[in-house]
Amino acid sequence: MLIYAHHMKFYKVKIASYKPLLVLIATAMLFVMCKNDSNIAYAQGQDSNNVIESEHFKNYDIPELKWGFINKGGAVVIDPIYDDVRDMKTQLTAANLLGRWGYIDTIGNEKIGFRYKQVSDFYDERAFVKDFDNNWSIIDTKGKIIKTLLIDDFRNFVNNLAAVFIKNKWGVINKDGEYLIEATYDRLTSIEKDLFIAEKDGKKGIINSKGNILLELAFDNVYKSGDGLYRVKLNDEFYFLDNNFQKKSKNYKYATNFKDNRALVKENGLYTLLDKHFQVITELEMDNLYYLEEEMWAYSRNGKIGLMDHNGSLLTSPKFDQVNKFKGGNAVFADKDMWGYVNKLGMKLVPAKFPLNWDYHDGLARVIVNRGIGYLDEKYRLVISTPYFEARDFYNGIARFQEN
Repeated sequence: MLIYAHHMKFYKVKIASYKPLLVLIATAMLFVMCKNDSNIAYAQGQDSNNVIESEHFKNYDIPELKWGFINKGGAVVIDPIYDDVRDMKTQLTAANLLGRWGYIDTIGNEKIGFRYKQVSDFYDERAFVKDFDNNWSIIDTKGKIIKTLLIDDFRNFVNNLAAVFIKNKWGVINKDGEYLIEATYDRLTSIEKDLFIAEKDGKKGIINSKGNILLELAFDNVYKSGDGLYRVKLNDEFYFLDNNFQKKSKNYKYATNFKDNRALVKENGLYTLLDKHFQVITELEMDNLYYLEEEMWAYSRNGKIGLMDHNGSLLTSPKFDQVNKFKGGNAVFADKDMWGYVNKLGMKLVPAKFPLNWDYHDGLARVIVNRGIGYLDEKYRLVISTPYFEARDFYNGIARFQEN
């Protein structure tokens, strides 16, 4: 108190001389505080007369760490202002601003307003959105509501058709929201063009978008196999059908789908590799065998993984702890809890030195580095090193990230 009293005159002089500056600072602080209060009120639905919306925001926590996008140079191209965003797989992506979902474009422009409780991504230029009255609607890429639907769930549009769920049953709608198949099925899965795997009372078959039954609902399971075939399961045995749903193979106790003219079956304890004519290519005694895409296979013995080609020739000894699917000629592999990349000959393109790494997307692959997420180019050079501990794959030249 004595010190304060002793310097009182000095403080009066200083305050008087800085009074305009202090007024400016106080005004700015008041503006920021009001803005923050406004944001909090907006996020908590205090500006809404909608009871459902208000209840929703009572339990909504505004995340401290926001999401944005970086480009392939590592520069921020969309500022991290969003509570959540999706990958930019098309020219529009879903973004959440203070608890409300809308859509932005590849440079961060708001294209469809932030007014929804839930949204899907766009497929076939259609998306499902849920408002704060809990109504689902279909919208187009301009944000126009095509139709409001009384549904409980949905599957994204495929070939301009979508399966929808209402009152515990599934049906099919077109892009205009019109029902092509009434909701009478226990499950519907789109498989190609206008075909669906349909299930009723625990039995499955195939129907088309007109509701015509092409394969009787009499099977324990039905799969769309590759190479123009279907795989079915009945009474714990598998066999294959052609596109006319005629039986093309004998029965097997175990069988995979055909991929790239190959399928795997198991008989008498041996794995058997078949060609598309169901001719035996090779028989192998392995602990496990599975397809890695791009005409590559993984086999396991004694807990280790080796590589095999499409004709059943072993390319490496079982020396890896794990090998992921091949993409662009390489695959992620693990050795002693560290990760790298391997080629189709089993050569280590990048030794297992990363705590974790991922497949390539849009020419770059994510890896964990000392201070965050980095990206390798196709020559396995570290070309981006970010300080972010959450960053995702590149799509359309940009990747979403979460600020620290």
